[in-house]
Amino acid sequence: MRFIRVVHTLSVLALCVGFTAGLVACKKDEPAPAKKEEAAKKDEKKDEAKKDDKADKPKKAKATKEAPKKVEVPADKKPNPVPADWERMENASMGFAFSVPKGSKDHQDKKGGKDIFVAVTPKPHEILVYVAAWKDASKTKDDLLKEASAMMVAEGEKDVAQTDVTVLNDDYTIATVTSTGDKGEKTKCRALVALDVTDNYVMLVCTEEKDFKTNETTVDEIWGSFGMYSGGASGGSK
Repeated sequence: MRFIRVVHTLSVLALCVGFTAGLVACKKDEPAPAKKEEAAKKDEKKDEAKKDDKADKPKKAKATKEAPKKVEVPADKKPNPVPADWERMENASMGFAFSVPKGSKDHQDKKGGKDIFVAVTPKPHEILVYVAAWKDASKTKDDLLKEASAMMVAEGEKDVAQTDVTVLNDDYTIATVTSTGDKGEKTKCRALVALDVTDNYVMLVCTEEKDFKTNETTVDEIWGSFGMYSGGASGGSK
């Protein structure tokens, strides 16, 4: 406002200098003081109105070129994909078969009157598969669950515990087994037990406990592939 008044005064003086009548002519054309003040007030109001208009207008948000951040799942939490290629393992004399991912390293043996099959699947899963089969018509599935824990103890595992015991049908029961190794490492397994008329089967599918979640789908695919030739003790299982 003061700046506008100064500019207005300088303009009037410059106009007066150009006339030979001098100050008299300028005074004649000069507006009365009251009118000057009114004009100045009008100018002030216009400036204030302009400022109000600017203040009322919402400011536009600054555009950003940054893409939204994607939340990444830690690698150790992502499930390992189920292998595409599998191999069928069978023991014709004991009447059972199952499948493991292609490339698994396997070994078969006899121990304590039992046929033993051991396999380790390829990376990234590295799942241990342990199957024991033997003949004893007196055994029940509960007996076989106890045998599953005893087998792990025989291999040096401690604090062996079974949870989530689920009866699948008359011939099959599944359970989750956890244990601790001699160096404190934790192991987690699915234990499948099965009854034929005279034959008994215990299948342990295990990983380190910290890797179990990422391998769980493949673990379940392995024990789920197990089958008995005869149809089990009930005759209705495969």
